[in-house]
Amino acid sequence: MTTTSCRLARVRDFALISTGAAFFGLSALFVAGGIWFRALFVAALGGEPLLYAGGFLAVSVVLGTLHAFARPPIP
Repeated sequence: MTTTSCRLARVRDFALISTGAAFFGLSALFVAGGIWFRALFVAALGGEPLLYAGGFLAVSVVLGTLHAFARPPIP
């Protein structure tokens, strides 16, 4: 049986990993859009898609760093 701290640590890990992966996926989407569909992205967003991709990539790196340095659960 797991303790409450272990369950909360699993929830925290899942949240950090899934949101980091989502932001990384958005970053890849904006990079691909910037390469192949740049005119459509600029018309729709009113800005450079690679700037958005850089922002999403930075957020995913921060979330990955938070996950790497998070405290382990108390046994």
